[in-house]
Amino acid sequence: MSRILRSVSKPFLMVLLLGCSLAGWAQGTSYPYKVAQDRMIWHDKVDQAQQRLIDLSGGKSDSMVRLTKDETINLQITDAFGRQVDDLQQQIEFDSTLNTNGKKRYLRGLESLLNGFGKAYQAKEINPTLGPDLVQAFIEAMPLDKKGQSILPVVAAHPYAVGNILVDCFLYPSENPGVKPSRLLLTRQYCEMHPAQILNYLSRHPGLPFEDSLIIVAGHYDIGQLYNFAAAGNELAWHIRNSKDSLIH
Repeated sequence: MSRILRSVSKPFLMVLLLGCSLAGWAQGTSYPYKVAQDRMIWHDKVDQAQQRLIDLSGGKSDSMVRLTKDETINLQITDAFGRQVDDLQQQIEFDSTLNTNGKKRYLRGLESLLNGFGKAYQAKEINPTLGPDLVQAFIEAMPLDKKGQSILPVVAAHPYAVGNILVDCFLYPSENPGVKPSRLLLTRQYCEMHPAQILNYLSRHPGLPFEDSLIIVAGHYDIGQLYNFAAAGNELAWHIRNSKDSLIH
């Protein structure tokens, strides 16, 4: 199936790593179960995204995803992006409650998850230790999406970097109803993580429902910057001047 290691337990992984070459289990696009021809391309895209993570981490020789200096964590990351993603592919392919378009939707989502993680890792926007958390978030979100329910609770329950990738996994061909509120939540989380950027962001995106609370965060972080923005003649300046927070006032 994919070129990612499919072992079940960490002890077994360590035996394989220490005792033998892992080249034998790489199966390319040969699947241990029957895949419908019109979905083969989507399974292949997932496998190719898995392989890119191996290549990114320099694991071509043994197919490990090595993104940290801790081999135990690397094993967990490899298991998440390998065995767990492979299992999801099989689960999706055999899901009798999904039509072919539904199956393609979630295969596309898996590809987006893998590619999104790779890009975020390269941009230093996600700690690689969050890889297993990201896969778990997808596992939690998929049943909600199948029922047409919002994925917002899943996004809210996981770190910002995980949620930021997850929302892009449920856009096509139709957007999950939780994507828009999730993006608002993520915007707030991002601003709270980077208080020095809040006022610049609010000046470019006026009218956010939590604008007043972010102004308070920004003001308590840098009162001098707040004073400069309050002197402008725009909507943001009005909100600053009318804040009920004692320090801002």
